[in-house]
Amino acid sequence: MRIVTTKKSFLVLISMKQVEKVLPSKSFCRVHRSFIVSLSSITAFDNEIVYLDSEQIPLSEHYKNLLQEKVMIVLGDVRGQKLLNVEVDI
Repeated sequence: MRIVTTKKSFLVLISMKQVEKVLPSKSFCRVHRSFIVSLSSITAFDNEIVYLDSEQIPLSEHYKNLLQEKVMIVLGDVRGQKLLNVEVDI
């Protein structure tokens, strides 16, 4: 498996399922059988693709609902708070 960060890439001998168990579930989400992404790195997503700053990752039908739920939880956390002196209106 290859782990890609903003600064480096690592090859590790570990399964996706094991990585998924270790990563904090509030910060990461599996979006495809081959991809786990950081929620804070997602700039947008649609029915087929998760957009990161410089990458496009496929979004599988199987994980779409999970991603939507996690994003709604994150949005719920910032609802009503000020972010950079701008009201968050969702």
